[in-house]
Formats: sequence, structure tokens, C-alpha cells
Amino acid sequence: PPLKIAWVSPANSPPVIASPILPIEVALVLMLPVIALEDVENAVVALQTAQERERQFAIALDAANNSAILSRSQYRTGLTDFTTLNQQEVALLSARNGATQARADAATALVALYAALGGGWDATVIPQAPISNPEAR
Repeated sequence: PPLKIAWVSPANSPPVIASPILPIEVALVLMLPVIALEDVENAVVALQTAQERERQFAIALDAANNSAILSRSQYRTGLTDFTTLNQQEVALLSARNGATQARADAATALVALYAALGGGWDATVIPQAPISNPEAR
């Protein structure tokens, strides 16, 4: 049978009966904080993973850049052929693309964390830059 809640109203009025509450509705209401916490935890893990991936890609980008510099130098002096130089340039481009994607993933994860924490913003509102007028002070 559904649960009914009753309480006594003031001064000889009949008791007020609230609408019936089904057990499934109670369970859903009790689960909301758990679901919200899970969303926050997932967003934190995603952000940490994205930031670690960003650090790893920064290291890879630095190594690819150094390798490309060395290959260019060797190509100019005739120590290596164009194919080797081209392979290093492709590796550098790939590392740049990976680093850019990792940075975008970290930004997306940060926005997801803000949203999971209840943050948000109105996309239609464009903030105005503060006017700095030294004469107005």
C-alpha cells in the first residue's frame, strides 16, 4: 500500500493528507545525491587523466621537436636524406596534433567538472570588459 503522510492543521480543521508517495519515488529521490557524486567523481577522474595525457604529449612534442631540429641540421649538412627529414617532420606534426587534442580534452573535462559541481553559465550573456579610465578615478 502507498505511504500516506498526515499532520494536524491548526484549530479544529481536519487533518491534511499529502499525496501518496510511492516507494520507487522515494528511492529515486534518495539516489539523486549518489548519482550527482558519481558524476563529480567521473569528471575529476576524466580531468586528471586528461591532464596527465597533456603532460605526456608535452614531453613527446619536445622530443619530436628536438628530433626534427637535428634532422634539419643533418639534412642541411648532407648527413641524411630527405626521406628521414620528412619522417621527422611528420612525427613533429603528429606530436603537435596530439598535444593540441590533449589540451582540448583537458578543457572539455574541466567544463564537465564545473557542470557536475552544479556550475553553469548563460551562453547568451556576453560579459563586457571592464573599462579602465584613469581619469575617472
